Amino acid sequence: MNYGLLFSTIGLCIAAAGCSDDNRSSDSPTALAFGTSSKTIEVGESCNLTLRIQQSGSADETAYDMAGNPLGVTFRSSSPQTVSVDAQGTITGRNIGQATVTAETAAGSARCAIGITVVSSNTAWIDAPLNDGIILSRFVRLPANTVMQSFDIDSGGEIFYTQVTDKYKILVSRSTPDQEASEYMTLCFHGHSSNMAVEEEGDERFIWVGNYANRVDDGNYWHEQVVSRIRYNPGSTHYSWNSDENYFIEAGCLNMNPAIDVENDRLAILYTRPDTPNRYCWAVYSLSEAKALPTETVTLQPLSYGGETDNYPLQTAVTPEVPVRNLSRLQPVAEFSIPTPAVAWQGYEIHDGRMYLMEGTSGDNNGTTGEAYMTVYDFEGRTVLPRTKVQAISDLKALAEAGITESGYIESEGVKIRRGKLFLGFASQSKKDGNRRRANIFQYELP
Repeated sequence: MNYGLLFSTIGLCIAAAGCSDDNRSSDSPTALAFGTSSKTIEVGESCNLTLRIQQSGSADETAYDMAGNPLGVTFRSSSPQTVSVDAQGTITGRNIGQATVTAETAAGSARCAIGITVVSSNTAWIDAPLNDGIILSRFVRLPANTVMQSFDIDSGGEIFYTQVTDKYKILVSRSTPDQEASEYMTLCFHGHSSNMAVEEEGDERFIWVGNYANRVDDGNYWHEQVVSRIRYNPGSTHYSWNSDENYFIEAGCLNMNPAIDVENDRLAILYTRPDTPNRYCWAVYSLSEAKALPTETVTLQPLSYGGETDNYPLQTAVTPEVPVRNLSRLQPVAEFSIPTPAVAWQGYEIHDGRMYLMEGTSGDNNGTTGEAYMTVYDFEGRTVLPRTKVQAISDLKALAEAGITESGYIESEGVKIRRGKLFLGFASQSKKDGNRRRANIFQYELP
C-alpha cells in the first residue's frame, strides 16, 4: 500500500459508487471526513477519532453525533495488530507501524479514511544492562583475525558470519552459539559485506551479499553495484563473475547491501545514489517477484580488481557485462531515504514494514567501550522508535566479567530479527587473548 499517497489525501470523503438519487434521502450525507488528516499515537495509547459530516445540498460541515450514530457508521482497521478500533471510533496503538482506519455509513453512501502511525518511546528493551539472558553467543573465534562484518541465524540456530580478510576476501563461516567457526567459503572481490542475509531452501543455504565492488586506493573493496544470491558451499572459493543470480536496481546505484524478510516476502536493498548525496536510500520489493524476474545483461560502471598477489589475477580495469535480474522492472513495495547517520552505520534489518538501523563506534581498546545505537523507521522513512543507545556494551566491568572484553574494544556489527527476537552482533577483543578479534551475539525481545 502506498501510505504516502494515502496520507496526502486523507480526510477527504469517498462517495460510494452505485448509489442513485432514488436511494438517497434528503438528509443522506454528501461526505464524511475525519477531524484530522493523519494521526500519530504511542504503543498502548488510546484516543477517540472525531468525524465531521457535510449534508447533501449544504456547504457546511458539522460534527457527527457518534453517541447517537444515526447513520450506523462502522470503523475498520487495515491492520488490527497495529491499530485496533472499536464501534465508537476509539483507536488503540498495539504495535509500532502504520494502519488505515476507515469509517463507513451503514448504507455505504459515504466513507472516509485516516492514516495512523504508531510509535514507541518505550526503550526499556534496548536499555537493558548486560546479563546472561541477553548473551546468545560470546567470544567466538572466527577463521580470520578480523572483525565480523555481519551475521545471520537460520531456523536451526546456526550462525553465519562474514568477515573481510586480505582486503579482497569475504569469509562466510558457520557455527553454533559459543562454538568456534572453522568451516567457511571464500568470496573474492565482492565488497565489504556490511549487510548480508541467509535464505533457506530445504537443506541448502543461500547467502545474499553485495557484489562487483571496486578496488579503492587503500586496496579495500567498496561501492558494490549488484546484490548476489550465492549457494553456501564451505571449502569453496567464489569470484564475482561466478555469480549467476545477481540483482540490479539501475546505473549509478552503489554500496548495495541486502536484507530479506521471508515471512513477509520482502527483499530490501540499501544503496546510495549520485543524485541524493548525503542520504541512504532503500528500495523494498516482493522477494518472490524479484526471484522470478528473467535474466538480462547490463553493463556496470568501470571498476578495478586484483593485484593483491603476484599470482592471477593481476590488477585489472574492466567494464563488466553482468547477467542480472533487473529490479527496475518491478514496482517497489516501498522507497524511502534518510540522512546519512551521525555515526557509522553497522547493519540494518527489515521486518513487518519497519527498518531497524544500527550505528556504532568501536572503542579504543584502552578502557573505553564503543557505543551502539538503534533507530527504527517505517517504510516512509519516518522514525517510529527514536535513536536509542544500547546499554549492554556501556559497562566495561560487566563486559569483562562476561568474558567479552576487559580492554573496552567492542564494535557493533549487524542486526537481525528472527522468530520474534532481535539479535545484535558485536566484535570484541581481549588483551588476555592476544587481541584476537572475537564475535558475540546479543538477543532482545521485540517491543
